[in-house]
Amino acid sequence: MSTIVFLEEVLRQSDEHFKKLLTNMREGCVDDEGIDLLLSRMLCKMTPNERQVFDSEALHLVPTWKQAVGINLNYLQKSLTSPIAKIKAELQTSRSNGKNCCLTECNFPEGNTPEGDDSVYVYAIVEFPDSTVPENEAMISGRPSTWIPIPLVQRRCEKKCSSIRTLPLMICKSLSIHKSQGMTVGEGKQFKKVVVHLPNNRRIVPGLELVAISRVVSIQDFAIGNEENDITKQGLKRIGNTPAYKARNEFLAKMKEECETSQRVTLETITSLDETDDSEKTLDGGMKFLLRWYRENFMITN
Repeated sequence: MSTIVFLEEVLRQSDEHFKKLLTNMREGCVDDEGIDLLLSRMLCKMTPNERQVFDSEALHLVPTWKQAVGINLNYLQKSLTSPIAKIKAELQTSRSNGKNCCLTECNFPEGNTPEGDDSVYVYAIVEFPDSTVPENEAMISGRPSTWIPIPLVQRRCEKKCSSIRTLPLMICKSLSIHKSQGMTVGEGKQFKKVVVHLPNNRRIVPGLELVAISRVVSIQDFAIGNEENDITKQGLKRIGNTPAYKARNEFLAKMKEECETSQRVTLETITSLDETDDSEKTLDGGMKFLLRWYRENFMITN
């Protein structure tokens, strides 16, 4: 039994003009007011002070993983001029060209060095502000429980011809839009600003523009990072209007139609579980039955 839930209420944003823009992008009816609002957020048109804030604080959201890698490497090479430490990955391969192929991660279960390796133990200490590790279970003695040691790992290719030993950490100056889903950007969050790079390829998966821009709480928290000649009013007006978008919207419309039916069937099924007489069965009674059944079968008691 499947239940379809259609989420329509916007909780992340409160500004009505911003919410209207996002709704119009979703429905394929971006108006002139919305286009002007988007164009006003072009990073290349902002003041030097505004650009400096975004350059130092913003996460970049891009259509493809390849673009994200490029931004991250550029940040490593040009912005991080004084690293705390440099740890060179150790690559071993049987290939004559010295290159690796597809690698899958393999953690060392008994520590962070392979058996027989006399190397020192190396960890990167990373602070996770939202860590829920209790203070009395801190992983590093005398340090906050938000400090988490990340050990070396070894990754081996599926063909057994290559392996690499390194720290499993990546710079997060940029992410693909796909990976940003569920993220919230704004004051009090891990990232306070975001620079969105809108796709200029019409074959890109529909909805990327909406996903990227809707990550922010306030419209002041995002900028569009494309070059000025990459963005046109006609292009912005096409958001939500391509054949792929239309197919997506038709699917969502179908799901919305089935939503009410599926929920009614689910509620009737839960009500039928009520152990009272048929004429007195209620949804509340069915939910109490399910709660009791769950506690009896799955909850661990001391």
